[in-house]
Amino acid sequence: MLQETKANTVLGWLKRPKSLVFLTFLLVSFILWLLIKLTQIYSYSVSYNVVYKNLPKNKLFLNPPSTRVNVLVEANGFRLLKTNLIDEKASIDLSKVRSHSNKWFLLSNDIETQLKEQYRDIEIKQVLTDSIVFDLGVNKKKKVPVVSNLEINFKTDYGLVDSLIISPSEIWILGPDGLIDSIHYVSTQDMVLKNVQSDIDIETSLSQPDSLSSIEFELKEVNIRGKVNRFSEKMIKVPLLIENIPEGTKVRTFPQQINVICRAPIQNLKLISPDNFLIVADYKEVQEGGGYLIPKLVKKPSNIKEVKLMQTKVEFLLKKEW
Repeated sequence: MLQETKANTVLGWLKRPKSLVFLTFLLVSFILWLLIKLTQIYSYSVSYNVVYKNLPKNKLFLNPPSTRVNVLVEANGFRLLKTNLIDEKASIDLSKVRSHSNKWFLLSNDIETQLKEQYRDIEIKQVLTDSIVFDLGVNKKKKVPVVSNLEINFKTDYGLVDSLIISPSEIWILGPDGLIDSIHYVSTQDMVLKNVQSDIDIETSLSQPDSLSSIEFELKEVNIRGKVNRFSEKMIKVPLLIENIPEGTKVRTFPQQINVICRAPIQNLKLISPDNFLIVADYKEVQEGGGYLIPKLVKKPSNIKEVKLMQTKVEFLLKKEW
């Protein structure tokens, strides 16, 4: 009841003509006072957000530099109001950075000169921040190979016809020279392909652990391709050639032919013959072989992926020639 009475009293007072004139006068007075205050000149401290530009191409920050610079300025109230409402950025040109004994820095006078060029509507009285020191290192560029971390589980009897093709096979990396020198390759993200029976053609990201966060990769992704085919096996008999037989002797081996198991795509198996292979045993290695000849595969067709010799030791008979 009491509150309603007070509210009615205030509303009644506001409705009086004299009250409206008084309020209008009060509002105009306040605006005039505010304008007078805003046109006056003030000295105040400003903290600018710093943005660095023109870092020398062969340099990089080893540690983040200072992001704020404190400045004593002089300007009117309007400019002060703008500064308080907007977080203004100060651009610092590092092409003018000083160096001495592998130390890089900008003096407060250097900063002041740059700020005066940027802020024409403010008088820069003094840079309150001490000289900014930069921890810079040599930016080195190096080309390294890309290694696949792709695990492929094939459907039964299927496999790669040839090695995987990574494109590009090498990339440029850029970063601190000490860290760059320790990197010999970059790898792809771990990925598993299951029950594969068709050609592989995927885009995969490069792995960049936290320890390499300061390294810039030329690319973020690479392409991995591989031709997949159905495989089968075929056995052929290949004559065994003996090398370094002592003069005046003959060697007869048991067996005289080596059974060779070839695994390859079916269409490739149809094209092979014993003439495509060369299996040799060196008589000089008999003692090392414990009285046996050791057959070794010297030549095979390039389109045959896997070859297995079924005999790893061969008995022989040595006969003198008369």
